Amino acid sequence: MLKRLPAFVEPVRYAEEGRSLIGEINIANMDRLKEYLSRPEATVRVSLEFGVDALKQKYLQGECHTELWMQCQRCLQDILEPVHAQFCLGLVTNEEQVELLSSVYDTLWDSHKPIKLSGILEDELILALPIVAHHPEGGCELVNPVADPQTGPVDEGDEKANPFAVLKRLNSTE
Repeated sequence: MLKRLPAFVEPVRYAEEGRSLIGEINIANMDRLKEYLSRPEATVRVSLEFGVDALKQKYLQGECHTELWMQCQRCLQDILEPVHAQFCLGLVTNEEQVELLSSVYDTLWDSHKPIKLSGILEDELILALPIVAHHPEGGCELVNPVADPQTGPVDEGDEKANPFAVLKRLNSTE
């Protein structure tokens, strides 16, 4: 079993110390991520490496693995989607550092104060979500894909119903 990750990290200090963190974090407090999910229950396996590169740029590199319950956009049933996020963030404190930041890194603003780790991971997981969640082709279980609430399911062998047939019946009763 992996250990629990700290709630807050100090990226600059961790980078200077060359720290690595491996563990799990629950999505319970990731409110923005939970908006995309049909069931807000999951644990994320996380591997993080803080360091300083050859150009003296402090960075946070990591990856997250999890499976999230989302709604299939074909059948509207729940589906368990694997989500994998890899990221490499350059730690910056001002605009000058952003300009000098290598294109290898995305930007992580740091004010030398502890940062909520779940916030960083939540951003990366949202970016890694599938654009459209769906079962594999043929995997959806549609009960009645085409049904009229008054007449029931439409049989493909039937002729298409004339939408004006009701008007014809109303007109003939006069």
